[in-house]
Amino acid sequence: AIADDQTMSRHVLIEAIERNADDIRFCIVADDGLELIEKLRRTEIFPHVCMLDINMPVLNGYETLTTIRKEWPKLQVLAFSMHDHELAVLNMFRRGATGFVLKYGHPSIVIDALRNMHYNGYYHSELVNRTINRDDILPHINDKELEFLKFCCLDLNYFQIAQKMGLSKRTIEWYRVHWVK
Repeated sequence: AIADDQTMSRHVLIEAIERNADDIRFCIVADDGLELIEKLRRTEIFPHVCMLDINMPVLNGYETLTTIRKEWPKLQVLAFSMHDHELAVLNMFRRGATGFVLKYGHPSIVIDALRNMHYNGYYHSELVNRTINRDDILPHINDKELEFLKFCCLDLNYFQIAQKMGLSKRTIEWYRVHWVK
């Protein structure tokens, strides 16, 4: 299955994969996360792996993945995005993604990822390995700042984060300026 709001890139990707991998077929194609969830609930042919774009309207990849994990915990999810920001990668893995690829990569990489996920249950590219294994990903921060970064991964606004942490919005903005670069 695949969910991606960029119709042209989704069509080109599906065509390239199916042309070059006779063992891979897409049984569900969706424009956004909500459509994907609805189609997964109704399908007679359930996918082995789901490709999930992060940035989509209606229901983004983070929210969609949370729902997938609740309803279909064993479904393999390959997150893909145009952005290789480490917090996006880590956030998708924290929510239950079992692989991550960049959108602008070669279709052979996506084919390799889909096969690895189907047969091995996961796919870690060099990007993922570098992101997960970095010692400097959270350099020299105190407990409050680490708590702030964790809340940032939950897509809360600064006012909501300030309330949860018992701090002022101004302090939260200071954390953002000094620690989120």
